[in-house]
Amino acid sequence: MANMAMSCDQVSAWLQAAAAAIASHREELTALDAAIGDADHGANLTRGFDQVAARLPAWPRDDIGAVLKAAGMTLMSTVGGASGMLYGNFFLRAATVADGKTALTAAEVVAVLSAGLDGIVQRGRAAPG
Repeated sequence: MANMAMSCDQVSAWLQAAAAAIASHREELTALDAAIGDADHGANLTRGFDQVAARLPAWPRDDIGAVLKAAGMTLMSTVGGASGMLYGNFFLRAATVADGKTALTAAEVVAVLSAGLDGIVQRGRAAPG
């Protein structure tokens, strides 16, 4: 198996695909939130990820960390409630692992996602049970 890497363009495509998936499931996300919250999760996430997709072309094409950081800051400033901080923190933590990288190995992708998860756990004070 060849040594595969994830490029900055692929990370950008992933963010665009995430925005499209969230938008297409907006009503479902809102319905799930209605059962336990204030029924705004679908609208908030769509607003935030739409802004990520809209701003993406202006972000660096040669620094994955910078793209992830910009995504995190965008989500923090456009997604309401605690979700903006949680999703934003995911991307900010992920950015620290990808800082200055033009491509990520499979192991680095795992490290980026793990760092993002750690950011959500820390910010949300998540614990088993």
